[in-house]
Amino acid sequence: MDWKDVGKTISKAAPILGTILGGPIGAAAGGAASLIASLFGCEDDPAAVMQAIQSDPQAMIRLKELEVQHRADILKWKTAQIEAEVADRVSARQASIDGGDRTRLYWLTIFLVAVIFAFHYAVFFWGVGDNIDSGMVDRLLGSMGTLLGIIIAFWFGASRSSQNSEALLYHSTPLQQSLTRPEGRKQ
Repeated sequence: MDWKDVGKTISKAAPILGTILGGPIGAAAGGAASLIASLFGCEDDPAAVMQAIQSDPQAMIRLKELEVQHRADILKWKTAQIEAEVADRVSARQASIDGGDRTRLYWLTIFLVAVIFAFHYAVFFWGVGDNIDSGMVDRLLGSMGTLLGIIIAFWFGASRSSQNSEALLYHSTPLQQSLTRPEGRKQ
């Protein structure tokens, strides 16, 4: 049992809090874990917190209330998590550039993309021979597609944050606002 498992359970009621526990940043997850443990009066341990959640029938409601009450702190932790992920990607790319690897990475990318498209072209137009296992070719094509995605993510950037944002929006509760016009305003 680890914090990611607890985070998945908590995400059902408190998505922002749950994603912090499931994230990579220890300080943010540590703050969230302490907050949750104090809510249930248990020790700051994933197994103890999970047991407390499972034994309390009101746990999900209490977690949602906790998320609402401590929203400012939770959003600070989430922001720290996102900033650390971005900094990690930036530092990896910058290390490649500073080390003089940019030209090599550029030509390696060109070579790999050419090989990927050439292989796809060959399979599409010439097919697969009778004595070649088509399952192996399918796996190879899938792996090459994944490699192409990784290459694109390296050069153009990609992150989990857009997926997390979509999940948070999907699970969020919309604000209740009046849709009526203020008195005296014309259309």
